Amino acid sequence: MLDPGAGDAQISEDHSKGKVSFNVYFWGIALSFFLIILSLLKPTVFEYFSYKLYDEWLLLTAHGHPSAQILIVDIDEKSLQAHGQWPWPRYKIAAILDRLEESGAQAVSLDMMFPETDRTSLNVIKKDLKRYLDQEINFEASDIFFDNDRLLADAISRTSAVLGYQFLFDDSADS
Repeated sequence: MLDPGAGDAQISEDHSKGKVSFNVYFWGIALSFFLIILSLLKPTVFEYFSYKLYDEWLLLTAHGHPSAQILIVDIDEKSLQAHGQWPWPRYKIAAILDRLEESGAQAVSLDMMFPETDRTSLNVIKKDLKRYLDQEINFEASDIFFDNDRLLADAISRTSAVLGYQFLFDDSADS
């Protein structure tokens, strides 16, 4: 015997499954678009939580213990008054690196960029005087003092110093 109610139950069961799968797809697509829009807008609160999550991940995966003996050498107003305007010649930065190494620094990080040639190098001054004033000047100095960039490079290679690096991900700078 056929139960007339059994067929109806089967039809409504299949029909409800269709609604469930439509709802799952609809909400999945809606959530995906919402997350895409959020990633494009980059709200501050999500950026904050992203940084916090990254900090926690670093703490969980870090090996060893951080040193309690960290010293920050800052170029502040007092330094500028004592040593002159910024940027300082590279030989001054090289001398600072040598002094830090002699003082026992195990690592030095220079949070600054050196994108152009040092204008205070004797070889640059000599070229500029010839180019702009048509004057020839001979310096009575050792070859080591003619290139401040070389002095800084040598100091970096002798010490545990590392330089900053700028990552450029924007192609608009090329146009």
